[in-house]
Amino acid sequence: MSNDWKFLANLPEWNKHPKVIQDTGIEPDILFYSSATRQIIMVELTVPYESRMEEINAYKIEKYKDLSKEPGKAGYKSQILLWNTTLQLNQ
Repeated sequence: MSNDWKFLANLPEWNKHPKVIQDTGIEPDILFYSSATRQIIMVELTVPYESRMEEINAYKIEKYKDLSKEPGKAGYKSQILLWNTTLQLNQ
């Protein structure tokens, strides 16, 4: 177990992704990583219309499939979590 885990979000003030992610040009919404254990967990959040859930999910899988391979080239283990949710408004 390592205590060097870092949490980053794709926000201007928190946008300090590790080089292995920066080199891809794609930035996940949320990133957890440990340099000591060489692990990366990427989280992509999506709030599509219910009618487009499958379409958006397929798009996100395609977008991030190559990104999940890049950390492995640098010796990192990586996981990508796609989190789809719907927004419900009550009037």
